[in-house]
Amino acid sequence: MLGERSGVGSAAVVHWFAIAGLILLALGLGSSKAAQSAGMVLLGGAFLWQLPRAWPILRRDPLAQVLTLWLSYFAIRAAVAAWEFPDLLAEQLDEVRRMARILLVLAVAWWVSGRVETMLRLLAVALVGLLLALVAYVEWNSLVSLLAGRARLLLGQNAQHIGLFFATAIVGWVVLAPRLLRVSEARLGRWASIAFWLATFFLLVSALLATQVRAAWLAILFWVAFYVSYQIWVRRRGMERLSGLHVLVVALAVASAVGLVAYHYEGVSERFAQEKSAITQLIAAGPQDAPLTSFGIRVRLWHVGLEKWSERKWFGWGPGTPPELIADSGQPRPVSQMAQFHNTPIEMLVRGGLVGLLLTLAVLLVLVRQVHAAWRSGKLPGDLAFFFASVLLLFIVVNFAEAYVDRQIGWIYFAFFAGLAYSFHLAPATQPADVTETNGHSSMQRQTPGQVYGD
Repeated sequence: MLGERSGVGSAAVVHWFAIAGLILLALGLGSSKAAQSAGMVLLGGAFLWQLPRAWPILRRDPLAQVLTLWLSYFAIRAAVAAWEFPDLLAEQLDEVRRMARILLVLAVAWWVSGRVETMLRLLAVALVGLLLALVAYVEWNSLVSLLAGRARLLLGQNAQHIGLFFATAIVGWVVLAPRLLRVSEARLGRWASIAFWLATFFLLVSALLATQVRAAWLAILFWVAFYVSYQIWVRRRGMERLSGLHVLVVALAVASAVGLVAYHYEGVSERFAQEKSAITQLIAAGPQDAPLTSFGIRVRLWHVGLEKWSERKWFGWGPGTPPELIADSGQPRPVSQMAQFHNTPIEMLVRGGLVGLLLTLAVLLVLVRQVHAAWRSGKLPGDLAFFFASVLLLFIVVNFAEAYVDRQIGWIYFAFFAGLAYSFHLAPATQPADVTETNGHSSMQRQTPGQVYGD
């Protein structure tokens, strides 16, 4: 069930439209833009139908308020830019339409309604969609080459996006391992469930390495440091007791991950070594004359973006203006052919100036604050809280090398995971996150993100 939103007649139809929309959104997250678009239409339509009922709640909701302010600002900025640059009217409208997808956060949150079982099923569907894409785009004889690091894994999409998807899948597979093992152990037995978990973990890590996306690799390294630091902090506070099963699974996972990285070491080191000379030339020549390598192109774009922002610091140039600014920057190809600055903070500064960037940070701040409050109140389970924090960390890191605001998948990815997390804030207060038995009586307790590992 997707929460107590269903009824009879037309309301029941809308309810099932929302279910179909959520499933398609999750299924297409890492595999199909068409499924994403269909999911948006169904979910958005169902949410609009429910808007009269949702409005009394949403008009007082802090995230809905800041999202409305954020989107209104960029819509006004686009209108001013269209008046200033009439030839870019279509581009301004297209960018505002793309940015409006952020409102899906509220639609996802409303229909999921803080239901843990629904959320876990949607995460499972997203993982299945990613693995189905792997099966659909990669033939068996080439799969071995890909996983061995002799070819690059693309799945018919931008490599940066595929790297983010597999990094997210790895984080979820590790953080939610206790839940997964409990479910699979009841059906497969302990050792079979451990073998299944490790085999999937092995496949996901191999696929991430095969994407050859350095930003995703760095994001995972940041997350590993985050995960280890948190576990140390939890243990020092006496908030968690490790089970023997958890110790065994973590040890096997670490061993397999280290083994895979060692096996791919030559390819991984080569990907980073390609930019050594670029960094040397960059230091000598400056960002405006950086070599035309992957990293060098990004540095040139960042330099152009910061220069353009410095000309209009407060309100920027408008949402649909970056491609034109890059084309007129005097940079050689392929820099001049880029449609974005490959850095979301710089992209937002150019689009909306310092005001636009501060409003974007305000959206993140309100989201994090309300989700944290949901965890403290006991609505949001600890392992899911840590998972959502991990997803946010990954997304922040990769957005320094790619402007996901310029891609449909960026808005869908953010809306999907932010909506799942925020659903606990919109959920009725009567929905406990975790119910335990105390002397024969049930009581609601707040979990820390680490406590699930002591089960």
